[in-house]
Amino acid sequence: MTEPFTYNPAPPPNIPRGTFDDLPVLIAGGGVAGIAAAIRLAEYHVPVTLIETRPKLGGRATSFVDPTTSDVLDNCQHVLMGCCTNLIDLYKRLSVYEHITWHPEIYFHNGTSIPDVMRSGLLPAPLHLTASFLKFKSLTRRDKYDIARASSAIIRTSFKKRNDLDSLPFLDWLKKYKQSDSVIKKYWEPVIVSACNETLDKCSSRYALQVFQEGFLHHKDAWLMGTSDVPLLELYDPAEDMIRRAGGTLRLTTPIDKYQYDQDHNKVNSIRLSRSQESINGAALISAVPFDRLEKLSSSEMVAADPRLQHLNQFSVSPIIGIHIYAHLQDNTPITELPHIVLTDSPIQWVFNKGMIEEGGQRLCHLHCVISAAHDLVDKPASELADLAETEIKRIFPVAQEADFLHTRAVKEKRATFSVTAGLDRYRPGAKPNSTHGIENLFIAGDWTDIGWPATMEGAARSGYQAAHAALMYLVQQLPAEKQLHAEGLIPSLEKFLPPELPSSPIYGSLSRLPG
Repeated sequence: MTEPFTYNPAPPPNIPRGTFDDLPVLIAGGGVAGIAAAIRLAEYHVPVTLIETRPKLGGRATSFVDPTTSDVLDNCQHVLMGCCTNLIDLYKRLSVYEHITWHPEIYFHNGTSIPDVMRSGLLPAPLHLTASFLKFKSLTRRDKYDIARASSAIIRTSFKKRNDLDSLPFLDWLKKYKQSDSVIKKYWEPVIVSACNETLDKCSSRYALQVFQEGFLHHKDAWLMGTSDVPLLELYDPAEDMIRRAGGTLRLTTPIDKYQYDQDHNKVNSIRLSRSQESINGAALISAVPFDRLEKLSSSEMVAADPRLQHLNQFSVSPIIGIHIYAHLQDNTPITELPHIVLTDSPIQWVFNKGMIEEGGQRLCHLHCVISAAHDLVDKPASELADLAETEIKRIFPVAQEADFLHTRAVKEKRATFSVTAGLDRYRPGAKPNSTHGIENLFIAGDWTDIGWPATMEGAARSGYQAAHAALMYLVQQLPAEKQLHAEGLIPSLEKFLPPELPSSPIYGSLSRLPG
């Protein structure tokens, strides 16, 4: 199996069981961020109570049973890349990494029956994709020259300089480097809209450049795309047993009413549940809920005490639509053998091939269309979305002109991710309070927090790990002196707590130091 790099999580240090028994941690939210935090704390024998409104873990990365086909469908297609080191690490800790299929080729529709194919060649990064890129039929020679010129500028923008571009919309950056409307439609837009879930006129240049730098250019394996070969729900099921085996508690189907704040001691000392009004006490709280939910759970006293909570109204959301299509050809053959295809100059960015299913003696082809940043379409009726998807499928795959489209299921995630708008970085909260202001035992996780990534599962995993480390360091300080001294030496630095990043290739490193 092709995979981006060989890495196995380091075993946790030998923290004696019972060290943190009197310091339970509450985790609000059972999405990827909450799971990541809970798993890492459980490895250190920290008793956690994870509270989730839904009946299963996974948050927005989840699945449901389609009542028409009885298929287990993902709410939307989620992918990871070779640069997603923290998410890969989490899957390995959950022992589900074997369910990730890595794709050494990405297919792009070019208006013909033979798609353009992105694949690595023999050259080192950042030149590894050059040979396949030069063969793209969808791009003219001028298009390729313009893209190469802008890509050179991206490489020569250091990571630090890139971070200073947060307030610049990516469309403005592209215009600065004289990218034509045609090139934007055919190349830059499908990549960034699907990666960042935002339109180019809104998306921060910092994160658009990061997608190309860290996702495609700086390491030969960074661009590899991984997809799950099981429903998303099954990727996170093992977390339940891991948490319980470590002495933790799961409270599923349990809405939260409020975080209860002790103003005199500047601590969140408990969570009050909605239905029972029960209060669950903890020594620390990791809030792994979306920004708007955190705003509702926090009292005015909490907001006054912690600057991280004072700008949550600056965040907005961006929707994603997933359209599942079941179609039948008379000869029972698939509409396509391709595992996926990227669409250019289309409202749909991706079509994923979910395989063939048997129904009523017929073999149906299951395709999954994904529309990111679907601001203009999310309120359209399902029938209109079905027509749109059917039209596009027939355009891309001419054989589909003869197909019977038997069933379509549109899944609208209106609040799929936060919107990574230009200028938002100043408001993204850190995992831990600063040294002089903030609630001392409140730690914040979520892909929307200040982790230096756009709205991705990788960002969620990173934030969960960072919040877990911050909580561990806080718990150590609450231990009796004799235990504290021993435990301090067993908690690694944040750099060592996190999995290693993919290193930049020597050539990329040299080119990135050239003047911009």
